[in-house]
Amino acid sequence: MKRLCLVCQNVDCKSRGSEEIMKELQRRVAEKGLVNLEVRPYMCFGACQEGPNVVLYPEKSWYAGVKKEDLDDILNHLAGGQVVKRLDTIDSSLKELGVVEGKEGLKEYRARGGYGALEMALRELSPARVLQEVTDSGLRGRGGAGFPTGKKWAFTAASSEQPHYLVLNGGEDEPGSKKDRLLMENLPHLALEGAILAAYAVGASRVYLYINAEYKNAIQSIADALAEANKAGYWGERVLG
Repeated sequence: MKRLCLVCQNVDCKSRGSEEIMKELQRRVAEKGLVNLEVRPYMCFGACQEGPNVVLYPEKSWYAGVKKEDLDDILNHLAGGQVVKRLDTIDSSLKELGVVEGKEGLKEYRARGGYGALEMALRELSPARVLQEVTDSGLRGRGGAGFPTGKKWAFTAASSEQPHYLVLNGGEDEPGSKKDRLLMENLPHLALEGAILAAYAVGASRVYLYINAEYKNAIQSIADALAEANKAGYWGERVLG
């Protein structure tokens, strides 16, 4: 199995030198003859504020704030040496356990615990308890402002206006941003489970999925996931009965 060294090339990371870092890593890997390793670009890992970001697969090492002076140590790791612990500063909640590329279907998602949180929430927890769990987790949005997710959900839950709606925003209108497209294309069930949990917590009666019209693969991936989820009882008028 070929190892991958993915270097973020989103606008934020590129502004901090990630393109030069990627090219230098590619040059050094070729010089060392590491034929079972490929250094290639990746559009976004959803942690723009931590960049430049370099992620290694299949071990899922994530190096943040990488500079050219760090490349000797990273290359040593790539060649079989130790993990560079000083660069491994990313919050574990950002280290997605899914696939690097390629759509993850319902079977694969459930095999790693997918929809387990939804089942527990609907059968054991009240909407208020779900909201509290999200608030206590410290989860924040990844659109740039880092707004607390629990606070945003609480505003909707507390609103006296009815009905409540929830919108999954896959428009990705921030210049250079590609994090939403990658999630929708590769991990569609993760996006759907999050949307259903949010709808339950805020008392939304309907969920709208807004996807950029140019993202044909994302649209198809979400459509396929909706069909799978609906058949399995995870999506529709009465989720899980």
